[in-house]
Amino acid sequence: MIVDIIKAAFSIISIIPGISSIFEKWSKSYPIETISKTIVSLAKSITGANTINGSINKLNANKEMQNKLQELLVKNEYEIELSIIQDKQNARIRDVEYIKSNRRNTRADIMVLVAALCLILCLVIIVYCKNMPGEVLGIISTMAGIFGSCLKDAYSFEFGSSRGSKEKDITVASILSKIKK
Repeated sequence: MIVDIIKAAFSIISIIPGISSIFEKWSKSYPIETISKTIVSLAKSITGANTINGSINKLNANKEMQNKLQELLVKNEYEIELSIIQDKQNARIRDVEYIKSNRRNTRADIMVLVAALCLILCLVIIVYCKNMPGEVLGIISTMAGIFGSCLKDAYSFEFGSSRGSKEKDITVASILSKIKK
């Protein structure tokens, strides 16, 4: 059943190529099954069809329905972006409250410390274990990249990311302009 929904979502994306960028962006944060269900559900609601194939057939034949589906997906994209921004803002507010009450966010401290220690361990292994097979070296290098990325995310959260913030502002403005059209 899930495979059918995923196939249907890709069929819908092939009909309306403008939504492929939305699908790609969502797939970085959400499971493909969830995204596919959302796309198929919205397509069914737009077309009024009871089946996936009926919905796809109606979308193929009707440009107006294609446009309505695209508008709905853009609106959902806007709402998802806003929820992500609000979630980060709520987490930052929580951290400020910890500081005001002279407490520490122990969980966050442990997460950053573990990521830093694991990154250092990976780098030590790479430097001092010279006779490693290439496959093992590749795996450890990948792990080091993951832990480095965790640290980058922690720093971006703590200090903000001017580039990331600027990109989000541009994205939100773009989405708002699409909705207003």
